[in-house]
Amino acid sequence: MKKKNLKFWGKIFSLILFVVGLLCSNIFTPYPTFAEGGNLLELSVNEGTLSPTFAPNIKEYTAEVANNVTTLDITALLENPAAQQLFIQDEEHGNGIPWTFSPEIGNNTISIKVYDPATDEFINTYTLIITRAAGDPTNADLKEIKTSTGAITPAFDPTSADTEYTVNVEYIIESIEITATPADSSAAMTINEGSSETGTQTVRVNLEPGENSIPLTVTSGDENAIKTYTLQIIRGPSSNADLKGLTLTLGSAPSDQLTLEPDFDSRIVTYTITEPREMDRINILATLDDPAATLTINGETAQSGIAKKVPLDQGGNLIPIVVTASDEVTEKAYIVSINGKVSNADLATLQVTAIDSANPGEPVEPDIEFDAMQTDYAFTVDNTVDRLTIAASPADPKALLMLNGTIFPPENSQELDLAIGENTIHLMVIAQDTSTQTYTLKVSRGASLAIETSSLPLGLLGDAYAVTPTAKGGKTPYTWSSTDLPAGLSLNPTTGEISGIPEAEGTYEIQITVTDAQNNSVTKNLTLQLNLGYGNGGYLLTPVHNPAYTIGHAVNGFPIMTVTQDVSDFLHFPVKITPIDGHTGKETVVFVHLRKDMQMGINTAKTDFDLIPFAQTTFEVQAEDLIKVYMVDDLQSDPLLNPNIL
Repeated sequence: MKKKNLKFWGKIFSLILFVVGLLCSNIFTPYPTFAEGGNLLELSVNEGTLSPTFAPNIKEYTAEVANNVTTLDITALLENPAAQQLFIQDEEHGNGIPWTFSPEIGNNTISIKVYDPATDEFINTYTLIITRAAGDPTNADLKEIKTSTGAITPAFDPTSADTEYTVNVEYIIESIEITATPADSSAAMTINEGSSETGTQTVRVNLEPGENSIPLTVTSGDENAIKTYTLQIIRGPSSNADLKGLTLTLGSAPSDQLTLEPDFDSRIVTYTITEPREMDRINILATLDDPAATLTINGETAQSGIAKKVPLDQGGNLIPIVVTASDEVTEKAYIVSINGKVSNADLATLQVTAIDSANPGEPVEPDIEFDAMQTDYAFTVDNTVDRLTIAASPADPKALLMLNGTIFPPENSQELDLAIGENTIHLMVIAQDTSTQTYTLKVSRGASLAIETSSLPLGLLGDAYAVTPTAKGGKTPYTWSSTDLPAGLSLNPTTGEISGIPEAEGTYEIQITVTDAQNNSVTKNLTLQLNLGYGNGGYLLTPVHNPAYTIGHAVNGFPIMTVTQDVSDFLHFPVKITPIDGHTGKETVVFVHLRKDMQMGINTAKTDFDLIPFAQTTFEVQAEDLIKVYMVDDLQSDPLLNPNIL
């Protein structure tokens, strides 16, 4: 019995000595930082996929490429390029620079080595086996189609039965490059009925407005199979609304031609004619710069290059010549004033009506207090107001109105869509003598109601919790509500703040609703994670309080210790470890020292923390340095390969 007691107390004494030694001495073996390693940091190929996925501690890889891959780039990055050199196939090669070679059919073995000049040794060797597929002389498929501009629709898929594709480009794109690659290296291809060649081809094709059908024909290596793909390139309509020429005459005699002031220039849109002769009609010949555009003269349809007779009123006349581009959106108005003397460019009336899409039957008239002498107006509308109706009339009945650059008949009202944010509307009055005055409306439409908060911070059981979600848009003030808040937390309906002391751990889906002053509401689901303490696995990591640093935690719950101001010294960072679920065997605690987002060092401790309740390390720190702590177990890989939990 006494021997058993001695044995029991001997174990306890040994355990106490181990804990004391852990706390009082730095038993942890500093882990080397990445900069001291001799591995590759990255290894990639521009064709095929590495198997397995690259990791610095894995030394052998394979990749399969198609038969038509005749050249391949391999790129390797050294972990420590300042102290080591890269060799590929026993030849020194630049770090991070693609190494290009031509793979043979079958297996191609590539050796990538890390050389240490200090020891004159190769300290690591990676092996990459590239397998290029054998040829198939019966294959008449394409492997790839690309264009220099525009997206191919549907997305090209070499395994799909689709052979017809579409690309949409703007009118300004007059030519496009097409690049295609046959699936087999022995197959020949023609693009747009050009020359027949094997391998990848790039051909530039000139585009006409509208549809351009481009054939790509592939002939198999044994010439027994032919497959044609069609690329339909649609060049959009023109936005050209210019005139190329403008001539006005009284008759057919050369002396009947009237003089424009200034001389015609497609960039100038207002002209005057002063003619002492009696005139009751005039001939206007306008020539379009783009024949696909359309033309009206004095409100009536006209033909480019064909004179149109226009009757004149007694006195001054303003004649609009309007060009609409083939995109049916862009419009340009040229104005000709004939014997115009009156310079009155005032508005007589201006009426604005706001239409609320939520209540279209009850439009609202913003109080703009119109005054002909005031030319600038600004007002705000709610988000639900998505349209404005504008009605206006000039003080001089012969003056012209233009709304945002478009002729605006004063006997009609005009409806405009409102974008969210600021909308600027220009209403120009053109007097008989072509003098102008512009009235500007700046309409600010509020943003739609939305909850801006995208996530809730982690909470700790027993610690005070407070977070205030934010909203935008709609009409203030807001009111807030929520469902499924965990015990101990409540929501302030006026501010939206969620606060209190959590009473239970777990993951909670909280539904938060904000309602604006117009009774519009938006609901958003947010996740709230409540932990027992710092940590998120089977162990809680709790730093020991010290005035030399403040304690916080990352979004995953692991601790962060931030060194306070005026501290610059060797500092201990002890952490209490509490098992929650536990784990058989040994665990590793990792301490990472960061300074301005750069890793300064990393230390680890590995033992059975189900028995040992503390871990600590020492770093030489400066103010605002960060110490991050996390935990891995012996089922996981090297702690340095777990950056996702930092």
